[in-house]
Amino acid sequence: MSKEFHYATNFERFCTKNGKRLVDFVIQVEDMQRGVSEVCRRLKIDEIEVPHVNKNARKDNKEYRLFYDDESMNAVGEAYISDINEFGYSF
Repeated sequence: MSKEFHYATNFERFCTKNGKRLVDFVIQVEDMQRGVSEVCRRLKIDEIEVPHVNKNARKDNKEYRLFYDDESMNAVGEAYISDINEFGYSF
């Protein structure tokens, strides 16, 4: 997968071209409540409850990895290696 055909990685959005972080803390969408709670703790303010809306409406409930073959999994893994490493994802 060519770099020009994919979206910028999240890591690229939060760092300079030299890899220096531009932010102190990143909240991952899949862990929104925990992230918001941590920000509230750091700011010493009351915790805010984040409602979980717009949940996945897929009826089949299939694991996302089932939608990839080896070739596409490798392509995505290579294109987003910085996100996978930085945010502790596995693919």
